Amino acid sequence: MNRKLLAIGSIAIVAFISVSAYLNRDIPFTSEGWKSDLSQRPRMVSDLLTKNTLAGASRAEVETMLGVPSDGPDSIIADRYVYWAGTDGVIDDMWLEVTFSEDRVTDVRHVPD
Repeated sequence: MNRKLLAIGSIAIVAFISVSAYLNRDIPFTSEGWKSDLSQRPRMVSDLLTKNTLAGASRAEVETMLGVPSDGPDSIIADRYVYWAGTDGVIDDMWLEVTFSEDRVTDVRHVPD
């Protein structure tokens, strides 16, 4: 009987890990997805950063791609646009910070609060 329970428990753990990995996998960045569905942002950040999509972009281009951070959890702080980009899975929120100089992107960071 114990072997059956161990086998069933092992199968359940493997299934849970597989489903979790599938649901939390990275997905390609899309402007529409970023702006319309906050729950997709954490899965898009890696693609956005890896492809260096925002490097050297103008403020207008960033606003077109990511939206103007004026409502919800997003904000504008001095020369930075700050977009909510999920949680670290424990307690901290994660943010995508886009820094401008002379209306051009000079830095993009994925940081905890």
